[in-house]
Amino acid sequence: MRKHHHIILVSSALLLGQIACQAVTPEARPEGAATSGATAAPASSATAAAPGGAPASSAVSAHSAPDETLFRQAFRHLQAAVASNDTAAIRGLLHFPLLTSPQWTNDDLRDRSADTSGGVIHATDFSRLYGSIFHRDVRRLLPKAGENSLAEIAPDTKEDYYKRLARQTDPGSHLYELYMQYSDGYFGFVFGRVGGTYKVISYYAKWPVT
Repeated sequence: MRKHHHIILVSSALLLGQIACQAVTPEARPEGAATSGATAAPASSATAAAPGGAPASSAVSAHSAPDETLFRQAFRHLQAAVASNDTAAIRGLLHFPLLTSPQWTNDDLRDRSADTSGGVIHATDFSRLYGSIFHRDVRRLLPKAGENSLAEIAPDTKEDYYKRLARQTDPGSHLYELYMQYSDGYFGFVFGRVGGTYKVISYYAKWPVT
């Protein structure tokens, strides 16, 4: 059984010019699913514990407000591009090399069951693997994704998966994640700021990208 990680939900108050969010607890997920994406109801505590017992984060700080704005712009562009199946626009919103291996946890690393070096695709692979990433369910669900599917990864997360992703992003920037479930699977996209622009830096799902 995979451990649930605690993350913080991206605030919808941005549209009102206010940035505020509460710590939340991830919803139940199928065995093997990602453990830090979309969330359920807010937790009663204002601060959640990250893996290892360290506090996660209680709210989106003022420093992260510009990042959230940039992330939301990139996310809306991705939704529009996926809705219209605009492959050129989608490609421009991805950062290569793109990690597509199944998301791993620190427990997986201890069990030596994680593949941390595979699943990396390059821009030259995009056309061939487009249908495996942006498959029918992604094209159906991603354009409809709402607030409950979005999360900001706790800046002090101890999870190796996110720490590795953060190394390729702008120093001091924030990671954001889209996670969605459907009848027989799930998928997630992690966004990071690279060169001042938010792009998708990883994709994971129940099924491997082949």
